[in-house]
Amino acid sequence: MKQMELSGIYFILKIILILPVRTAIYCYNVWYNYSRKITPSFVRRILMREAFLLGDYSTCRIVINPVFEFIDSFFLDTYQEISGYVTEKDHELLRPRLKENSIFLSRENCIRTKYVWYSKPDDFDNARDPILIFSHGGGFAIKLVPLSFNFLNNMSKHFPRMGIIIHDYTVTASKEGEHPLQLLETVLLYNYVTQDLNCEHVILMGESAGGNIVLGTLQFLQQSNRKLPEKAIVLSPWCNPTSDSMDSGIRNSLAYSVNKMMDGLSFEGLDIFTQLLLPQSYVFDDDPMLNVEQNFDSINWTNVLPRTKLLIVYGTDEILQHEIKNFIKKLDSTNSNNFNISYNVFVEENGAHIEPVLNMTLNLEKWSRLPAISKILEFIGSE
Repeated sequence: MKQMELSGIYFILKIILILPVRTAIYCYNVWYNYSRKITPSFVRRILMREAFLLGDYSTCRIVINPVFEFIDSFFLDTYQEISGYVTEKDHELLRPRLKENSIFLSRENCIRTKYVWYSKPDDFDNARDPILIFSHGGGFAIKLVPLSFNFLNNMSKHFPRMGIIIHDYTVTASKEGEHPLQLLETVLLYNYVTQDLNCEHVILMGESAGGNIVLGTLQFLQQSNRKLPEKAIVLSPWCNPTSDSMDSGIRNSLAYSVNKMMDGLSFEGLDIFTQLLLPQSYVFDDDPMLNVEQNFDSINWTNVLPRTKLLIVYGTDEILQHEIKNFIKKLDSTNSNNFNISYNVFVEENGAHIEPVLNMTLNLEKWSRLPAISKILEFIGSE
């Protein structure tokens, strides 16, 4: 315990003393070598990237998550808990991948998850009004980043009739957060929204790791013969979270040599998240619901796409764009009439990882005109 406390203090000192210097150096290098304009948004992405690189495996649990939870409590009501058991059909989908020591071998283990209404009209009509379930990112390990609230607040103002639910899934930084718990918790929440609340017009939205969870959930819902959501939006999805990018040579590519200077994410930082995510009692290597691009399930997606409208958003500054592009190509190869790259994909020029979510524009009219935001709003509002 004392060692953990010292680790936390050491991390905070590095944030205070080292982070500003490293951020200033990187911003200068980008301005000098690449002639990029250094905006507050750009500084913010570099701060985020370098801050995570100053941490280690314990930092998420002992410093970052407690701080984020404390800040989040000022913006959110108390989380509500729901619980349920894995159905026999769901268990049949999981069982082939479960090892002898898996906690999911028994269907008697109750699954619990938390959610909170971020916004909900007083006269919300479950049958008529849309409801958006938001799955945050953070490498599966980090709680909701407080910077997300401006995005969600503007979204609720633009669509005052739309309910917004934030999912507080179990993160891997906690001892209980082994995959595929995050996927099962999302399915549990989706069942609650569609069956208990009887909501008809459901939209799943996820960013980064949350985008991965959404893509996995769509496949799980399809395979378990459930009703799929009307729409799904993934922002900078982490398509291959347990795949080593070193094997594909991405880290040695010319594109990465530029993007690693520009993006708010780094492969070195992702390595920490991957080590926390790697399941100990679950066969994940060829799982299409985890490494959704590398283990692409064309048959499953051929059935998903006609039932759910999908929007994928990413930026040209992203280090993850290689796997996102490959995933898009594979979706396009299904030849679904409900997936067209020109409509279902938006690429933000000079956009970084989850750029739309981290945009801090307060003016609603100006915010709604931003290219990536405009595309998201158009997609949500479409028939």
